[in-house]
Amino acid sequence: MTEVEADAIGYQIDHYVPISADPTLHNVYTNLMHCCVPCNRNKSDYHPNAAQAAAGKRVFNPDLETYRDHFEVKQNQIEGTTDVGRFTTEVLMLNRLMMQRVRRARRRLTEDEAAVVSGIHALRKVSVDALPQELKGQFLRIRTQLEAAAAGVIIADKVWQEIVRSRLLDEDPDRAQQVEKRRWALAEAKAITPSPAKLKPVKKKP
Repeated sequence: MTEVEADAIGYQIDHYVPISADPTLHNVYTNLMHCCVPCNRNKSDYHPNAAQAAAGKRVFNPDLETYRDHFEVKQNQIEGTTDVGRFTTEVLMLNRLMMQRVRRARRRLTEDEAAVVSGIHALRKVSVDALPQELKGQFLRIRTQLEAAAAGVIIADKVWQEIVRSRLLDEDPDRAQQVEKRRWALAEAKAITPSPAKLKPVKKKP
């Protein structure tokens, strides 16, 4: 999510490896991540031990890993395709209402712009000279307007105003379910320790 898309949602600098886990990385550039406030808050100071990391109970690192290796987008939902992807999706609550709206807006922009471009290509094949004199001026004005829309100016403003702008802060009806998934993901990760003798049983998900 970009800052333009986030609009009313602030951005922060997150320490991928928390300061509480390694103070020496406080100002190390490669440990600093640009992220939105909700994701930073959800990640909090979580940092896996060796056993947790080996089990995929760690947060995806966008600077070192490829998104497509761990996630896929289905409509407005993100689905983890690996242990790391699933853990990240649940802990950061990547399917919260705000994010689903951003994805829907992106899809609409892509689909609308593709339709406009296709229409412009068709209009460009029309010979203006073949039109009646009284329609030539109107035709050229319409084609010019569509070309401006193809640049994303008209479409983008309309889509973001309708879908994203103030509604990012609306109450999320699925928030309780997202919070519960996050809680279980962290509980499962906490149960994994380097020593098998210290493993704690994890209740089955409800």
